[in-house]
Amino acid sequence: MEALRKFLLLLMLLASIPMRLCDTDPQDVAALQSFISGWQDFPSNWKASNDPCGTPWDGVTCDKGRVTSLRLSGIIDAQGTLSN
Repeated sequence: MEALRKFLLLLMLLASIPMRLCDTDPQDVAALQSFISGWQDFPSNWKASNDPCGTPWDGVTCDKGRVTSLRLSGIIDAQGTLSN
């Protein structure tokens, strides 16, 4: 009985460990960071997390770890330049 209890505890601990450190495709993260690098204003939760899909960023929609859309109307008063 004690062995089963230890096994179940170990199983629960392993299940709580994230399989990946980042849920978002690294190229998408780099593109978004480049996109906002010249901005003075963007949603505060974009600063709090480096993972737009793992910890959802306001206005960013993801599907299977890929950023699929940005909807920023009404979320921010964006100022700055867009990089090319």
